[in-house]
Amino acid sequence: MLVCRVIAGQVRRRDGDGEEGKEEAGPFDSVAGDDAGGAYGVLEELFVANPRAILPCFVVVYRVDVDAQ
Repeated sequence: MLVCRVIAGQVRRRDGDGEEGKEEAGPFDSVAGDDAGGAYGVLEELFVANPRAILPCFVVVYRVDVDAQ
């Protein structure tokens, strides 16, 4: 698994109905998914337009220990 940091920039959020916010204007660097929280909520999905904004940080390697059973 690759754990990354993301430079989100200006995020376009959607309201509770899934409709785009009408008060928001201007260019956006990323778009929050339908399950975005409030102003400081957790973002489950974030669509980033610029691939250079995704910065790999850690590699997590999982393995199965067959002797543990």
